[in-house]
Amino acid sequence: STSRQTVKLAARSIICGPLQAGAKFYGVIYGDGPVGLEEKQIPLFESITALAAELLTASHVRNSLLAARSTIAALNAVAWEGERLILGDGPSAQELKELIETCAPQDVTVLITGETGTGKEMVARAIHRFSARREAPFVPVNCAALPREIIEAELFGAEKGAFTGATEGRIGRFELAARGSLFLDELGELPLDIQVKLLRSLQEKVIVRLGGNEAKPTDFRLIGATNVELEQAVREGTFRQDLYYRINVFRIHLKPLRERTEDIVLLAEHFLKQFSARFGRAMTGISKEAIELLSGHSWPGNIRELRNAIERAVLIERSNELQPGSLPISTTEAAPMANLDLESALQHGLPRDYEAAKGIFEQVFFERSMQANKGKIAGVARETGLTRKTIYSKLEKLGLADK
Repeated sequence: STSRQTVKLAARSIICGPLQAGAKFYGVIYGDGPVGLEEKQIPLFESITALAAELLTASHVRNSLLAARSTIAALNAVAWEGERLILGDGPSAQELKELIETCAPQDVTVLITGETGTGKEMVARAIHRFSARREAPFVPVNCAALPREIIEAELFGAEKGAFTGATEGRIGRFELAARGSLFLDELGELPLDIQVKLLRSLQEKVIVRLGGNEAKPTDFRLIGATNVELEQAVREGTFRQDLYYRINVFRIHLKPLRERTEDIVLLAEHFLKQFSARFGRAMTGISKEAIELLSGHSWPGNIRELRNAIERAVLIERSNELQPGSLPISTTEAAPMANLDLESALQHGLPRDYEAAKGIFEQVFFERSMQANKGKIAGVARETGLTRKTIYSKLEKLGLADK
């Protein structure tokens, strides 16, 4: 029909341009007319087609966000596009993949344990992704990072007037996770009264907002994570035994990176590729010397520490191949840094740079404080005199906070 129209109009010029943004192809823009086109008009037409393609892309993203049932779901719709879940290829990683494949389709509560930085949230996201709830929100909550004063309102929501400044009703994380998955990280830090409400929600499938009386039906899958021994917490009376039995249905324990050294180089290469693309660097690989340094480090902060180390190295590396000098690891280490006290660190050679030397002190200080308090933020706060917010910020900076 287009060709017949062209003949009928006796068109002297025909122009056609693709509507394409990245790998997404929407169609073409076609134009014809009785007046001939000048060559200088072609760049203008190309600009128009490019702009139209970008507008279509923006419209597509906007429609996806509007279709999402909540802000969390909207963020998932964008952030998860093309995301790769890194688990490694070694025996430990293969076992982990099998556990995920086993529990993900079954709508049961999952408890993920392991040291800080071992990737507990990554595993929780994988479980959600491969479950029947994958199209609904995945709502992560770090219980240790929430101030005691607002944790109930954050989790269960609050009615208008429930507390000073509550001028309208507030939806809690339980409601945001409707038909999806709620990930409670560091759930061992939950106060006992909140544990009681959580147990009721799990048993009766209802929640009651702060300041309210109405029991609202809810439907979510709980995935919990902790880096402390909940059995010990039960014995000490800081964690309810009935709640422990309720959440410990299917358990996944993540091994520390020092026990799965076969995955260190694979993970490092992935992070190198990721950050090279982000920072516009043409990195071709990791030198043999850097690989030896990476493989010999104990990684007390596990995968998060490794990720942070590669990110820093990509920023400061001047060659196209990552060298050991760009890694924040001492080449004179005779023992894992996790086992060094300050005297040993001095003996093995502190960096001349003040910030780097301070970083070693903070690494040792907070590692030991976390170990002494069995990973409990509240105990670290009492011992150090720092606020929970400050401690959590430090742990994030040092790669010791599990995400």
